[in-house]
Amino acid sequence: MEFRLTNHLDAPLREAGFVNVRCKTIRVPVGTWAKHKKLRLAGYLMSIALSDFFTAMAARSLLRLGLTKEALDETVRKAKEGLDDKGKHGYFDYHFWTAQKPPAEGTGS
Repeated sequence: MEFRLTNHLDAPLREAGFVNVRCKTIRVPVGTWAKHKKLRLAGYLMSIALSDFFTAMAARSLLRLGLTKEALDETVRKAKEGLDDKGKHGYFDYHFWTAQKPPAEGTGS
């Protein structure tokens, strides 16, 4: 599975005809360990999103590898516990893409 699709949107956006394609990458903390209030909130929300992601992706991929339901649940539980560990300072690169439709021909813009 491709988890980092957002890293590679430049070419598809240009192929679709967009111009002025730009990407801004922001490092978002995972968890509530950040000192800055806004980053702490973003980190909290990121940990919730990743927690849900773990559950969804584990069910799909780890069961195919032959893990039992009990082993799967234990693996997901440990992964979620890791999100709450304030001694670990993880980041997630969040990509914000902007692009413009080209001016319509004959409009003079």
